[in-house]
Amino acid sequence: ALFWVFRKELLFAYTPDPVVVSTALDPYFLLIASVATYWYKTLEGGLIGRGDANAVNFIFYIGGAAALVSLWYFNQSAAGITLMRIWWAVVWYYSALAVGCTFRWWQLGRLRRKMPPTVS
Repeated sequence: ALFWVFRKELLFAYTPDPVVVSTALDPYFLLIASVATYWYKTLEGGLIGRGDANAVNFIFYIGGAAALVSLWYFNQSAAGITLMRIWWAVVWYYSALAVGCTFRWWQLGRLRRKMPPTVS
C-alpha cells in the first residue's frame, strides 16, 4: 500500500523529469498488481523444499506461455505491443505463477491426506 501512496515520490527519486514520471505513472498500477502476486514465492520455495522442483519448472513454463500468448494477442491488434501491454503480459506471467503454485500446493495437500500414516 505504501508503494501506491508514495508512487510519485518514489518515481521522482529516480528522475527529476516530470514527463518521465507522468509516463511511468500510467502502468504503475500494473506494477503494483505484479508485486501483489509475489506471495507465490513462499509456495515456490515450499514446493522446492518438498522435492517438487519438476512441478515448479512446469509452472514457470505455464507463466512464460501466459506472457507469450498475451503478447501475441496484443500484437494482433492495430495498436500492437505497447509499454502498457508489456506490463499486462508481466501481470499475466505472475498471475499464472501464483495460480500454478497455489494449485500444486493444494494438490499435494490433498494427496498427502489420502496417504496412510507413516510408521516412526
